Amino acid sequence: MTNIAWTFICSRQITPHRSVRLVQPARPGLGMRVAGNKMTRFTKIALAAGGVLLLVFGGLTALGIFWFQRDREQDLALEKAGTALSEHNFESAIALFDQALQLRLPAAKAASAYYGRAHAETEKGRYNDAIRDFSEAIRLNPNAIEVYWGRGYAYQSKGDSDNALRDYAEVLRHDQNAGWVYFNRGLIYVQRKEWTLAVEDFSEAIRCEPQWSYGYLDRGSALAELGDLDGALASLDAAISLDPRLAQAYEARAAVYRRRNEPERARNDELTAMQFAPGKLPSASVSPMFGPNRSGADLLDAARLAEMAGRYDEAIDLCDKALQIKLSPSFLSNGYMTRGNGYAGKGDWDHALRDYDEAIKVQPINFDALTNRGNAYAHKRQRDKSTQDYNEAIRLNPKLFQAYCNRALNFLDAGDLDRALTDLNESIRLNPKFAEAHSRRSVVLLRLKRQDDALADADTAVALTPDNPEAYFYRGRLRSARNEYSQARADFERVLERSRDPQARVLNAVAWFLATCPDESARDGRKSVPLATKACELTQWKNASLLDTLAAAYAEAGDFDQAIKWQSETLKVYDDAGDSRPAMQKRLALYQQHKAYREDNP
Repeated sequence: MTNIAWTFICSRQITPHRSVRLVQPARPGLGMRVAGNKMTRFTKIALAAGGVLLLVFGGLTALGIFWFQRDREQDLALEKAGTALSEHNFESAIALFDQALQLRLPAAKAASAYYGRAHAETEKGRYNDAIRDFSEAIRLNPNAIEVYWGRGYAYQSKGDSDNALRDYAEVLRHDQNAGWVYFNRGLIYVQRKEWTLAVEDFSEAIRCEPQWSYGYLDRGSALAELGDLDGALASLDAAISLDPRLAQAYEARAAVYRRRNEPERARNDELTAMQFAPGKLPSASVSPMFGPNRSGADLLDAARLAEMAGRYDEAIDLCDKALQIKLSPSFLSNGYMTRGNGYAGKGDWDHALRDYDEAIKVQPINFDALTNRGNAYAHKRQRDKSTQDYNEAIRLNPKLFQAYCNRALNFLDAGDLDRALTDLNESIRLNPKFAEAHSRRSVVLLRLKRQDDALADADTAVALTPDNPEAYFYRGRLRSARNEYSQARADFERVLERSRDPQARVLNAVAWFLATCPDESARDGRKSVPLATKACELTQWKNASLLDTLAAAYAEAGDFDQAIKWQSETLKVYDDAGDSRPAMQKRLALYQQHKAYREDNP
């Protein structure tokens, strides 16, 4: 029996700490009179108040240090446990996750710890313990779909196929491209002799991962059980083509030849199977995920984990090592793609594109690499090339909902709202739980003047991903356009609360709203200034729109000298402001009159 496909994704969420600024006590000045040893009653009160303030600041400083140290201790404990897990030291990993869980972790970190420990327990065959830990991780983070996958695998391994099917169905409800889940579910249907369902799932697994020899092998065996001998031979031929040393495929094909009354061909396949596995067929220790190149695959698996956790340099280094090993075309292509993802995470789009090119050169049917290269071209504003890659990815895999969603952005950027809406509708049809598509469709619907439909999509995105700042960002902009300013500000506040490192475009949009909102109760110039400043820093002070926002923020804060300075700088340095230039000049005139700009100003 072929191994159940298993992988592990451990994402450790590190909560950023806030530094505590130490404030020196003020020197005696106009508010404090010192004359010899005599103190006025006012002076004594002032000194007492100063002492209290010092105690408060001291307490806050101590509290900040305590939280920083505790946060660092938690992160180190989780990192140590994760390292043991990635090195397959499962007993050590279990003990280290035990220790981490004693540190009173916040929910997100605790969920990762339970998930990591469950993975180690699964590898050790402690399925009941693993199921308990996976369930706790799900309780803490119900949106972590990969945890359902892990628990389904544990249920399947202990023979509880009903619960395994329920968990796999939950995964596939959110991600129709989870090839390993289709494969595992297909094995359950084989056990139950539900051959038609098994064939359907193995076919889906092949669609998602067309280089998996085991998918073709097991589909061929299921087709043979249904009596479709021609289909079985075609599938088994494909398995052998992908892996000429796969003894099980020769054995299964030999059985088909005997049923077709072709004894000579059957005998040849039986001899070949014995050649590759003398005395017995190879055990299922070679998983369909890893194939024969286990060491290289382990490096790539670790690289994917690092890339997903945001450790991009580590991911790139692991891919470098893996790519020095002789890999099958499928693994070689994925190695280049994963390294490209690492460079993309660092914002190095040129290196990312080079790796995506190599991934596609090695395996032109790698639709994930095509999608990722399309994303890279989009970031470089090469929309035509980006759309071409999305088109090809969709041709290879028409159920690739992410590609439809991303291609819609290109159409939106080109002003083709109808085609953007069509792509987003298809993305949501393929995966109704894909929050990003709902958020983006809300933007298109708003431009089409369908405000109620737009708000419904924005609300859906927030409901699907309540911790995702992007969902609140899109809804905040929509509510602002609907003149629902207090609700818009509440959404923007949630964006800032939930964002570890907000992008410049997000900072700029929130800063502009706080500086120029027509509703006085929603404006906050003092809060707008640091947000706009950070956005300018992130773009090296080279973006005219962002500098324009900074000037508006200073004007709202009442610092018109700075407002005039930055508005003048915008107009002086950036001559390509285009249609925005006249509006920028009008704002400069307002600031020179010591008037702030409002969005409803003529």
